Amino acid sequence: MSAAAGHQAPPRGLEHHARHLHALPGAVQQQAVAQGIATPEQKAAAKRQRRFIVTRRPYYPSMAEITEGLGLGWDVRIMTAQAAPTHHQTPERALAARQAIQDWCRQTFGRALPVTHEKDCKMLWLFVVPEDLAGMLEAV
Repeated sequence: MSAAAGHQAPPRGLEHHARHLHALPGAVQQQAVAQGIATPEQKAAAKRQRRFIVTRRPYYPSMAEITEGLGLGWDVRIMTAQAAPTHHQTPERALAARQAIQDWCRQTFGRALPVTHEKDCKMLWLFVVPEDLAGMLEAV
């Protein structure tokens, strides 16, 4: 998260994903090109074949990265639908969820972080919460 580590912020307001490369097993044509025995047809076919697949997975920041960002003066907020009073959830339950999250932040980071249910158009990063953590918060 620090500039020294070389991390760059994604476009504003988008979820931050890490890209992972998955190598595919070489096809017969690709193996022939690698061995230097390919015919022109095999070379043409090998050019059209994929060598790897790129997948995108959500990036979950570690507690150390969040603490480092707080130390650098970043405005860190917790965004969760549980903080929204909707027709599925009473205002009292939403307030209890906010309070439980802020208590956890006090224990983890030494201070309460703002809890919201709305996206901010000026935010730099949006991290998706893993399902197991979201399940722990539903107990509120």
